[in-house]
Amino acid sequence: MNISRREGRQAIKDNMKYLFLILITTNVFASNWMPLSKIQALSSQAYQLESDCKKQSQEQCLDVGNSPEIVSLGFTSLTDKFSKSQVEACLDADDCETKFQALICEDSQETSIKNLDLLEVYCSKFLYKELAINSAGFSAYQANKLAAAQMAGAFAQAKSLRECGGKVMDLLLIRNAPKGLTTSQIKQMVLTYAPIKGLLETGSLNSAKEEIQAITPDGLLVTAGDKTALIAKVDECIGGN
Repeated sequence: MNISRREGRQAIKDNMKYLFLILITTNVFASNWMPLSKIQALSSQAYQLESDCKKQSQEQCLDVGNSPEIVSLGFTSLTDKFSKSQVEACLDADDCETKFQALICEDSQETSIKNLDLLEVYCSKFLYKELAINSAGFSAYQANKLAAAQMAGAFAQAKSLRECGGKVMDLLLIRNAPKGLTTSQIKQMVLTYAPIKGLLETGSLNSAKEEIQAITPDGLLVTAGDKTALIAKVDECIGGN
């Protein structure tokens, strides 16, 4: 896939825009509120105010932090929060069973619980959902995404520089074509430009420009016009990146 200089610059701009959005989101919008059903559906639709969230959804709303994307990407989890009352400790499983049978919860919404692991019985009632946020995992995701964007921009720019360096060499061939050089002269010309060709192929345009500037024109293999044209083309490549 060919990537133009414009695409390379756009990739870098997109990268900086993404970083800017991260900084803005982190520093300005500290909270975003999402209704329970949206969290369960792994949505990214949220409200900046809890009151707006409750008014629009008529549901319990939870603070998902500074980026609703953390929900849609699966870096959150819901847990049930229960009350615990009328707790009685047991001596053993038989004692727990006796106390469990005798336990009468005062609240009609409560459920009697027998917990043999803890050796206790108690009354419990669902209160609300709690949201656990995997901040470390999301931060790692953001860092990886930013690094990938930076790398994509760097690759695009590097390819753009190399391709433009190739155009400088194409210009050299175009300028030499009408000169009617002999085979030995062409070989000498290739030797003269070999270091420059290597720099252009690696996208080292500033170094290539310095090498071109250092060449002393002989009036045939390298003319003053050749130097001017090649330097102008290199400047065009540098300016375009």
